[in-house]
Formats: sequence, C-alpha cells, structure tokens
Amino acid sequence: MYISCPSCLSHNIKKNGHTYYGKQNHQCKECFRQFVLNNTHSKSEGLKGLIKQALKERLSLRAICRIFGVSLNWLYSFAQSHWKQIPKNLGIPSHIVERIKRVQLFGVQMDELWSFVQMNLAIAWFFWQFNLERLEHYI
Repeated sequence: MYISCPSCLSHNIKKNGHTYYGKQNHQCKECFRQFVLNNTHSKSEGLKGLIKQALKERLSLRAICRIFGVSLNWLYSFAQSHWKQIPKNLGIPSHIVERIKRVQLFGVQMDELWSFVQMNLAIAWFFWQFNLERLEHYI
C-alpha cells in the first residue's frame, strides 16, 4: 500500500509517532506536512460548498451546525475565513457607491398618547413625532 502526501502527492513518507487519539501520524519528507490516513475530521469540498450556500441563505449558525453535523467552533472559523474573501465594496463600482452615499434616508418615529380630561368625560389625544436624523420632535 502506497501512502501519498495530501499536499504534494509525494510517496516519500515516514511514520511520525501517534496522535493523542492513538492514530498513526505520518510526515512527508518533501514538504514536511504531517497527516493521518483516513482522517474523519476533515470536511469534503462538497460539504463546504453546501455550508457556503447555507451561509448565503442567512440561516442561523446553530441551525447549520445541526443540519450538517459540524461543530460550532469549526463553523465559526470556516465562516470567518469565507467572509474575509468578500471584497469590502461587494463588487459595486465606485461611481455607484458615490450615488448611494448621496441618497439621504431619514426616519420619523411617531407615538400616540391619550389622557382623560375633566373627570374622564373627554379624551384628549396627543401625537408625538421624532425625527432621528435632525433630533427634532413635534407635538
């Protein structure tokens, strides 16, 4: 049985002790990479592709862990490495970014307040507006 290195595919391999779990550890003499045969901890590229799609669908991280049977720590590190590859401008041309910056969005919050006036005979309604952008309020 020939053992080949997963990185450089060399057959120049030596035994390199055992792992904590008792499995035989190997080391490539060409690139010095250490590896274990039939490692069950590595994830296949197909599974990683499915997890990338699930991240794009905005599923919760815990739901992805339950669906694909991966640990939360592994998913955190995988997601962070995937998110670091995304460009800061999301691939949007700079002239469109400038147009977006010129668009001003503002929000107005309204609330209502009512009170009894003159011994509960008449109800007075008050409307309160608050403009978040200008920090102004109106009654």
